[in-house]
Amino acid sequence: MLRVRTWLIVLVIALFSTTFVSAALISVDGDLTDAAWSSPQTTVGSDPNEPSISDDYDIHYTRNLWDPGSGLTFFNMETYDPLVANDAGNFVDLMIDADNDTGSGTTFHGATGSDYYFHFDLRADDLANLSYGNSTTDNYGFYKWNSGTTSWDLQPFQSNWYLVSRNTPGGYGVEWGIYAEAIGSPATFSWALFLDDGDTQDDDFVLKQKGQAPEPATLALFALGLSGLWLKRRQSK
Repeated sequence: MLRVRTWLIVLVIALFSTTFVSAALISVDGDLTDAAWSSPQTTVGSDPNEPSISDDYDIHYTRNLWDPGSGLTFFNMETYDPLVANDAGNFVDLMIDADNDTGSGTTFHGATGSDYYFHFDLRADDLANLSYGNSTTDNYGFYKWNSGTTSWDLQPFQSNWYLVSRNTPGGYGVEWGIYAEAIGSPATFSWALFLDDGDTQDDDFVLKQKGQAPEPATLALFALGLSGLWLKRRQSK
């Protein structure tokens, strides 16, 4: 009876741990108040009109967070001033150099070695109105560089693989979530941002940020290992 009860306890621990691991750290809703966004990793200047900055930056903070629970790597961009969205020319592109090799991929918005990019039309301010693709009515899409044709290929849509949202109109934030497998599940990668908000400010960019891709099984294996150690200790008593 004791052995059965012991195995039941181990099973509960394992299931609880797996459930915990599967919970996403970030809600991709354009709201940057998630606890996991605890501090900015990159601060772009201390003032949007700082003389030492060549462009009038709207980008204030950028962040990246890998989440072994959801299998997603998350990004965000926080601006000094509310984002405007007057026409289709207002957008933000997230570029990813998946292999950290500037000699592969292409140069896109000044980001060398870009293997992937995520385009997001800033007119999309309502989750219900998000549409994936590359037609004039679609407002976001994920692309992979094709070295054979020297062009960008739109990747097939897969639910929960590509997430993006901005805050409500006049908000300060954009968030992305990209499944690790979509970028080849690299151990590390580089990324960059390009913001075009029309004629309100000059184009803004942040280059060569460092990121780490998620490993979904890591925490689950760790939890199961702890369960095994607990069982071994129980049996040795």
